Amino acid sequence: MSEVTSLLASEARRVSAPPGAMEAMLRRGRRRARRSRVLTIGVALALAAGSLAGALVAFGGGRGAQPTDGGWTGIWPQATLQDAEAAQAQADAGDPSYTWELDGNTVLRRFASDQLGWEGFSFLTITDGNGSDAPGYNNESDLLSRDASGPFRFITAGCDAPAPGVTCPSATVTIQRLLRPDRTGIWTVIKVEDQGTASGAFPTSSPPHGG
Repeated sequence: MSEVTSLLASEARRVSAPPGAMEAMLRRGRRRARRSRVLTIGVALALAAGSLAGALVAFGGGRGAQPTDGGWTGIWPQATLQDAEAAQAQADAGDPSYTWELDGNTVLRRFASDQLGWEGFSFLTITDGNGSDAPGYNNESDLLSRDASGPFRFITAGCDAPAPGVTCPSATVTIQRLLRPDRTGIWTVIKVEDQGTASGAFPTSSPPHGG
């Protein structure tokens, strides 16, 4: 009998423990020791898994490691920052294949034709119930300033001249000079929303300037 067993037996006799108490105490001690070992192994495995996940992310293997392309938000004419920088360089050099991107009006009209498939184009305006300009929108006059940079949000329609009884496709298109906020910067479409149809006569009042 080991020293520990002898001490436990002596203590059991002193407190008049029932028969088998010492064996039960030993079994509980062994179970606690096993649970402690299992817990230690579990913690070690969790730490190892965390370290492996960190290594995968650090070396580009993690699922969350996605390219951001410098936070570029443009969708047309260039969908990537690299392509936009190349287009800007060509516009700076006077290449007519890219200088049209310096004019916001032209960018809107070519987007409507090339991407939305419209045969006509018009800027629309909306007013609130009191006849005042609706906030959050722009009109063609906002593009007259050569150094305007936006973002400008336009309600556009695929008709040359909306009139009562006329129905045509419509969309809200937002453009901005993302690379340079002055007359030397090219315009980019950054958002298209509320695509649908427009009909009837539209107010002619001008919404507030933006950007």
